[in-house]
Amino acid sequence: MRKRLSCGFIGSNISSTVMFCESLSDVFGNNMVGGFIGYNENSIVLFCTAEGSVAGTKNVGGFVGFDAGGNYYFKNYWYSDEAG
Repeated sequence: MRKRLSCGFIGSNISSTVMFCESLSDVFGNNMVGGFIGYNENSIVLFCTAEGSVAGTKNVGGFVGFDAGGNYYFKNYWYSDEAG
């Protein structure tokens, strides 16, 4: 299955740890559009930020566009601006 995604920092984040990162960008796309991560699954994200406008038509989020679930942990992250 081909995933179409857009993000400010990480396109596809699967079974990984991401720490101390920042995305300062506007993101526009169709599906799985996130200010920091487009697609997330089984991952740890610590102390990360995203700032900028995020726009799309499906699975849109200020920080994560689409989270597939599994074991994941987010701590001390934030998003500022607007999403929709």
